[in-house]
Amino acid sequence: VSGVQFEGVTVGLAPVAGMCGQNSGAVSEDHSYNVLGLASTMAHEMGHNLGMSHDSTERRCHCEATEEQGGCVLAPRLKHGFPVGFSSCSVQDLHGFLQAGGGPCLYNEPLPDALYGGPVCGNLFLEPGETCDCGTVEVCHNPCCNATTCQLVSGARCAHGSCCSHCQIAAAGVRCRERMHECDLPELC
Repeated sequence: VSGVQFEGVTVGLAPVAGMCGQNSGAVSEDHSYNVLGLASTMAHEMGHNLGMSHDSTERRCHCEATEEQGGCVLAPRLKHGFPVGFSSCSVQDLHGFLQAGGGPCLYNEPLPDALYGGPVCGNLFLEPGETCDCGTVEVCHNPCCNATTCQLVSGARCAHGSCCSHCQIAAAGVRCRERMHECDLPELC
């Protein structure tokens, strides 16, 4: 996803059938204030990666959704709203891509505990070796967490959560969440 504005009406680029190859990848311009606009572009570009070409009348593509309803994801251009599905051509293209052996990397199952690229302090994810992660030094205002080292500051027992108060863990039994409705129970530390 890029904040850089592309030339003309282009809002995304991806190679057709590029998935798992050396040209695998796509770029999408963050072009819309509505998150569905960017999501639609990303789905369109991912479709290209997975072997899908643009829908066209020459290909006799059938799209369940009308243009007024948003049309299909691989339409050459969005006209009204956001696409709501894939056309018969897209389904056929994907089937052909997979039948021809495309996308073998899609079957690689990552190890659940494996971190690719290793832990990164400042990314807001608590990873092995970190006791807290409140973001980068510029954005972290948590007095309990050292943003440079992603370690709790001296004397701190916690850095966030509803049972963390002034860097200390609240006593057992302290209410940390009220009940939300009649079928719910309050939560306690």
